[in-house]
Amino acid sequence: MSIESISMLENASMHLPARLSPLFLISLAACSAGSSTTSSSGTPAPVEAGIGGDAGVDASESDIDGGDGGALPTTNVNPYGVAYPTNDIGTTARRGNTAGQRIKNFAFPGYRDGSVRGSIVNVSMVDYFDPQQKLSPPVKLIHLTAAGRWDTYSNTEANQAMPLIDSLRADGVVWITVIVEGTTPGKASTMADLDPFALAHPLKAPIVVDPGAASLGVFFSQAALPWNGWIDARSMEIIYSAEGFSGDVSREAAAQLTAWETRPVKP
Repeated sequence: MSIESISMLENASMHLPARLSPLFLISLAACSAGSSTTSSSGTPAPVEAGIGGDAGVDASESDIDGGDGGALPTTNVNPYGVAYPTNDIGTTARRGNTAGQRIKNFAFPGYRDGSVRGSIVNVSMVDYFDPQQKLSPPVKLIHLTAAGRWDTYSNTEANQAMPLIDSLRADGVVWITVIVEGTTPGKASTMADLDPFALAHPLKAPIVVDPGAASLGVFFSQAALPWNGWIDARSMEIIYSAEGFSGDVSREAAAQLTAWETRPVKP
């Protein structure tokens, strides 16, 4: 389906800051005034194979309930002691000069570094809340993707992101993939979907589970995966929220980083 070009969200200029990584420059040459966003409506992707035997965690362990269906946040304080904002929490994204609401401090069980060799932990929004830009490296933007293992576009987006993850993180982007459906369209994910997805897409970035989009479902219709959201880590303002995949991870991230440089921080 078609949606408004990401590059026109707030900043018509697509000139990158000089410090951005060279990986972004490749795709920007093809940048146009409009872009199409694609979502799935039932076209399955090939199911990626997991490791032999156990998929990693028994499906019965997916009943982690935080009231709204998500994992319980372990803290409301960021890594250097600043409390997560509590005012104007909602789902509305920024529109032009009108600030968006702040995303809730959602938390999801999964791998913080995307590796099945790691421990399963709660990955929370507050972990990347960086109002003073003191995290190392500083976090400018948080990107959330609600994905389905069955979904062609979810898998394509993850594949595109893989070679860019190190560069994205160096430039200030934390890329979080949230598995909401498993291998069957419309069927909620379980913890058993975590390892197969992580093995098929070694992102070196957070990969977590939100069964049936119990938390993130407030942002999108589950008939249209993936969903993508961008969050300003200085204020946790929702900058962008849309169903579908833009088709170009590099161009999308570059446009968001460019806009971040001049966007006022939500008070």
